[in-house]
Parts: sequence; C-alpha cells; structure tokens
Amino acid sequence: MTLENVTLEVGSGYGILNSGELLIKTGTYNGGTGIITNSGNCTIDGGTYTVTAQYAAGIENSGTLVINNGEINNSNNVTINNSSTGTLNITDGNFENRGNGTIGYTNYNIMNITGGTFTEKGGGSWSYGYISNCIFNDTNATLTIDGATFNNTDNGGRFLLNYGNATIDNSSISMKYILEEYTGTVTFNSDGSKEDNYKFTNKAGDVREGTVSYDVDGKHIAFVYSSGI
Repeated sequence: MTLENVTLEVGSGYGILNSGELLIKTGTYNGGTGIITNSGNCTIDGGTYTVTAQYAAGIENSGTLVINNGEINNSNNVTINNSSTGTLNITDGNFENRGNGTIGYTNYNIMNITGGTFTEKGGGSWSYGYISNCIFNDTNATLTIDGATFNNTDNGGRFLLNYGNATIDNSSISMKYILEEYTGTVTFNSDGSKEDNYKFTNKAGDVREGTVSYDVDGKHIAFVYSSGI
C-alpha cells in the first residue's frame, strides 16, 4: 500500500495499523494518541506527523521501519518506540519531542541513525529529580548513530540514557547533559576507545572542545572541557 497526499485525524488509538508492506510518501497525520503501529515493513519518505497525547508513542514499531524524510513531532511523550523485535533505520528528517521527564526515542532492539535533526524541547532538572532524555537504549539493544544532529532548546535535556550498546560517530550534539550509562557500553568514535577528542556546543551556541571520558566506576560519562565557556 502507498499513501500520498493523505490528511488523517486520529481521535483515539492508532490511525494506521500495518502488518504488510506500507510506503508513506506525503501527507498530514495528526494523532490524539498515536499515528502508526507497524509490525510489517514500513517506509516513510515524507509527510508531517504530530501527536499530542501524554501516554502514547507517536509511532510504535515491532517490524522494520525506515524513515528517509518527514517532520515527526510529539508534544508530550515518546515520539518513536522501537520494540524488542523492531528494526528502525533513520536516514533523514526532522524530529521533535517535548515534555519534562519524557523520553523522545526508545530502543529495545536495533536502531540505526545515519542522518536527521533531533530536537529535544523537554526540560527538567537534576534538582527536581527528573530530566528529559532524547534517546533511551535498553539492555541488549544496539544503537548506532553516524552523521546526525541533536539539539536541546530548553534547559535540562540529556542526549542518551544507555543500558545497551551504542556507537556514536560524526554527529553534532548540543545538549546540556550528554550521557548517563548504567550497564552498557558507549563508544564515541568507532576506533573503540572510551576517550577521544569530541566537540559539543551548549544552548547558547558556545563551542566547547575537550575529551569524552569515563569516571572511576566506568558507568557515567563526562565531558571534560579544554576550551570554551
């Protein structure tokens, strides 16, 4: 099935349930709870997807989902949930998530991001006991990021909450907090080192150069500034 120039308004539940072959080229898709649940093969080449519900993922994937372009937004909760049987490949697009203490993109199996711009508008603070996370990577899950851009427009966003295995290359990360790692392994740069030169920018756009290094227990990553404010 191919969807093109479709306008879809979803009051409750999911508007598109796919267990076969689905190609979405263009269209406007708005969901009060969710928009797509995929257990088959789904490719998104464009369109605008907006979800406003507090307790639902905009897109649920348990099959194979490829996103090549589009605008995907969630104002309250998870934008994309990739389940324990799902494979998610993102090559491009603009992705936005908002909500204090929320997670934008959850991965329980395989997630590959080779492009796109991800904006985390959620806030939160360590002092309040909650913080918004752009990506959550679960135990035994595999996350590969190469060539994407991650931004935080509000105070308090974190790039990655990791329990699994993650590799980050050639990406721009501009967020207040970078990473908290509990039981998994994160590699910045594919040479396998846990310490390497990296560059981050803060909310004001000030470039900070330094090294990414682990603390003594090997589970929490810190960015050690060598220049910048």
